[in-house]
Amino acid sequence: TSRIEKMMGDSGSVRAVNNTELLHHVDAPCIKVEKTQHFLRTHGRLLFLVRGPPGMGKGIVVDELEQLYPNSRSYWSDKLFTSPMAPERNKETMHKSHVLCASKIEGFMQNNVPVIINKSTNVMVWEIEPYLKLASKYAYTVILIDMPNYVALYPKNLTAANNKGLNETYFINRVKQWEQVHPFATGWSPRPEDAARLLERFRQLRLVLLKKRCSLDRKSVVDTCVFPFCLARLCLFGRTKVDKDYCCSEQVKKAYGRSDTLRVFGYAIAQGFVFAMVELSDDQALLTTGPDGIGCGHRADSDLFAGWMRTWEEVPCTVDIAKFTTEGGGGSRQEDWLRRDDKRIKLKDTPLSRITFMPLGSLDGTKYTYTGAVAAPWRLLSSKLHFWITQSAAGKVCAKTVAGIDVYGSRIEGVVLLVDLAVEMDVVFTGYYQPYTTAGSRLNLPQTRNQYLRRVSRHTCAQKGYMSSWDASVAAEPGDHVATRHALITARACDRRRWEMWRKGNVAHCNSEILVDI
Repeated sequence: TSRIEKMMGDSGSVRAVNNTELLHHVDAPCIKVEKTQHFLRTHGRLLFLVRGPPGMGKGIVVDELEQLYPNSRSYWSDKLFTSPMAPERNKETMHKSHVLCASKIEGFMQNNVPVIINKSTNVMVWEIEPYLKLASKYAYTVILIDMPNYVALYPKNLTAANNKGLNETYFINRVKQWEQVHPFATGWSPRPEDAARLLERFRQLRLVLLKKRCSLDRKSVVDTCVFPFCLARLCLFGRTKVDKDYCCSEQVKKAYGRSDTLRVFGYAIAQGFVFAMVELSDDQALLTTGPDGIGCGHRADSDLFAGWMRTWEEVPCTVDIAKFTTEGGGGSRQEDWLRRDDKRIKLKDTPLSRITFMPLGSLDGTKYTYTGAVAAPWRLLSSKLHFWITQSAAGKVCAKTVAGIDVYGSRIEGVVLLVDLAVEMDVVFTGYYQPYTTAGSRLNLPQTRNQYLRRVSRHTCAQKGYMSSWDASVAAEPGDHVATRHALITARACDRRRWEMWRKGNVAHCNSEILVDI
């Protein structure tokens, strides 16, 4: 017999449904679309994060994923409490379970498990942050699967459905805490092997052109620890209404988690970064434009982007994608999935709005980051593309053909475009996820505010300069790191702005007036 879960009926009462009915309500191409499933089975580095309060049927979704993806491994925080020798559930053991879960997931990634599944509750951004950090570090493509939210509108039904003894108050609080998780950018994730083969092709072209005495930067590509991700649009974690509306738009929801095909037509170098150049279809190009009408190449010009880059740090990828083309280097198979088109695009006939890129690495002397690649280098390359397209359309010759490669270049600005024979590449549309914080998560994050500050000694705070004025006469002795009854900040004693100033280390705006007794 099938497993039974509790869900909402049309009248608002609790009723039992079978697995098939529950899966029907889960909007996930990785479960429903056979073509997408076929691609994802061959991707090689996937992390499925199934989100939702207890009692919503996450276990059914995980069971289905495990059947569809036989080489997968799964782990979640509550697994600690399912063993015969399970400890009592309390704050200490709950913390231990989350630490253990993150450790298990990291172990899977270090062992190159092709598909990893996690079904921890992950209601808030801070809860899912450790997994986003690991995925960024080990180059795992993240696909979020949010459980149907109409069930969560009725906490009493979740209380009836869960088997962990959690009361209705718990579910009321958890439902209120629900947060959407938005990415830094949307776009298309290829197989790491395919990205590695594109990098290999660029290196081949570079050697050929250098032998022909073509004017190329003679520096080698040395930094290839890259999370391969083709940009659709920067959305900066949904910080603005426009970005949030884009992330929640029907066109993005429909495309999310679904496989597709991109056409790579060449390669480029700009400000020390190396790019694979991609021609988009009309439907794909629609995903690069938000409600504001601004496309992927212009978001990095905004003041919001510049300000965000000053206060946020990207988690760098530590996996060298070049290894995926070497024998035993972690790839799922030594098969070339790229399909040659045997056609070369005509730049003059290609609108700039249908061109995007995928960073492949950086040259010697340039530190690689994805955020660095999508900023000034892409803006410069976009401006040169616009110039070459308009000049070519006007009948002017902007390129020379060397060894069968159309070479566009600007010696002064150090920008080079190589138009090669096109290849088709399989991808999945998803987000470029990175850890970040939200106002709600800051208010609920453990180890912050009171919980954290109770453990911070006055002496430690004075040493680190968190306060502009501190009563040194009553400070703890040097080396005393025992929590005192005074804390630097508490949730009730300061407003959000002062809390932010303290969190960012801005001592001048965080004064002693907000010291209180706990």
